[in-house]
Formats: sequence, structure tokens, C-alpha cells
Amino acid sequence: MTLRQEIGRYYRLAPENIAAGNGATEFLYTLFSHLRPPQVWVVAPTFSEYARAGLAAGARIISKSREDLLPHAQENLRRNDAVCLCLPNNPDGTIPAPETVAQWTELTRRRGAYLLLDESFSDFDPEFASYRNLVTTNPHVFVLQSLTKFWAIPGLRLGVLFAHCEQITNVLAQTDQWNVNVLATQYMMAALQDTAYITATQALIVTEKNRVYEMYRSQSDFAVYYPAVNFMLLKIPPYCTASIIADRLAARGILIRNCDNYDGLTSRHIRIAIRQPQDNDTLFTALVEEVDRLQGGR
Repeated sequence: MTLRQEIGRYYRLAPENIAAGNGATEFLYTLFSHLRPPQVWVVAPTFSEYARAGLAAGARIISKSREDLLPHAQENLRRNDAVCLCLPNNPDGTIPAPETVAQWTELTRRRGAYLLLDESFSDFDPEFASYRNLVTTNPHVFVLQSLTKFWAIPGLRLGVLFAHCEQITNVLAQTDQWNVNVLATQYMMAALQDTAYITATQALIVTEKNRVYEMYRSQSDFAVYYPAVNFMLLKIPPYCTASIIADRLAARGILIRNCDNYDGLTSRHIRIAIRQPQDNDTLFTALVEEVDRLQGGR
């Protein structure tokens, strides 16, 4: 069995609708280089590589809040534009309602634009309803899936593009035929059959994300965004900054994501990972301590 066949078995899609690549990000640049969208539409905040890949292909970037993007697109979306939706969205973990995705699907179809759905973190949620089946009949829909997140293999670099068979042929013609190395291939062939790891990881995240959310919600000075998967966005109190908190935690051997460079966020936003219970407790204690010290001017 080939890697594409094994991916197809796991994600329940035919191999001709699948391309494997050197991380999901590779497909962003390959797709935009091939499609040449005049405009790339993104939600603010979201994964920054959509805009970077769009700019590399010569596109104009339109970035608006979740509430404003669709109404603006209904008035201004052009033929061959590309709309990027991250499900769940990075860094706030939100998932658009099915009705919203349906609106985007219909709007892009009518306008002759493209819809890119990034489901890179979706494997952490056993209840997530994927949209990858749309690609079998709609050549204007693309679905990205990172395999480095759930299976914790960032160094091996492996991602998947689900698309209409004609689009897969076009994409594969523009990628290096050796873009997936043998180590990544062999690892993934085994990992996709490791049902014990898959079940245990999903169960851990489902339990811990709820527990961690309640822990931070108990801190009245924090604004907490409910985590859909394995990360959570926080807004720390006004007497702190993300940069200072990140530096103080790093000095204690703890790394968090400073989100002050995200379009649509502020200097007070940070993102944390949902990990093993003891790691989550250690981070919570350290973060609360550092915030309290800043409040006291220390």
C-alpha cells in the first residue's frame, strides 16, 4: 500500500483526491503559485502563512474580522480570488458554524473563486465534521491537513492536500517528486494504524481542554477563549504584556506563544498548548505567579 492509499483509507477519500507533501504549508505556496489569485481573503486573526503565501504569488491580502469578512466578500469577492478558512482557527480555536461554511462554499462557487479549508488541527477533535468530501465534486474547494500536529512529528514535515482529482494532478505536476522523504513515509504508514495512540490522545485533549479552561476562567483578570482542540488563547490583564510574560516564563523553562504579532490581536494575547495534566498545572501555577508579581510591581 502506498502512502496516498493509507492516507485515503484513514481519511476515507480516494487516493486520486490526495497529495502528500513536505508539510501543509508547502501546499499553500504551491496552490497560490498555480492559481494566481488576485486577492486572498483571510480572517483576522488567523495563521499568518495564508497571507505570506498570497503575497508571494502577487495577491492582494484582504484581512477582516470574522464578523466582517463574509459581508465584505458578498460585495467584493472576485473571480479566481482565494478565501482561506482555518477550522479550528489558529490561534483562537474557533470553528465556523456549518451554515457559515455553506455560505462561503456557495459564494465562491457562484463567483468562480476558490475556498481553502485548513483542517490541520482537526484530528484532536473526535467529533469534528470534516469538509474534505466536498472536493470530490467541487474543483474550487481545497482542504489542507497537517500530519505534524496530531502525531507530533514537526521535524519530519508531512502534510496532505485534499482536492478534486484534476486539481491534484495539477498540483503534483508542480511539486518535487521527492518532497516526502522515506522516514516520514514509513512513520506515517505505521502511525495511521496506531489506534491506541489516536484514541488515547483524543481522550486526553477532550478531558484536559475542559479542565484547563475552567482553571483559567477562575482567574477574573483573564479573558479565556474556549479551546476547540489542543491550544487555547488567553488575554492577560492590562498591567501585563505578552512579551514580558513570555520572557518570564521562558526564564522558568516554559515556552508559550506570544500572539502580539497576529493581525486582530493585541499585546496582551498569548496562546498555550494543552498537554499532559502535570504540564498544564505547572504552566497555570507559573503564569498566575508571574501575573501576580507584575500586578505588585515586581
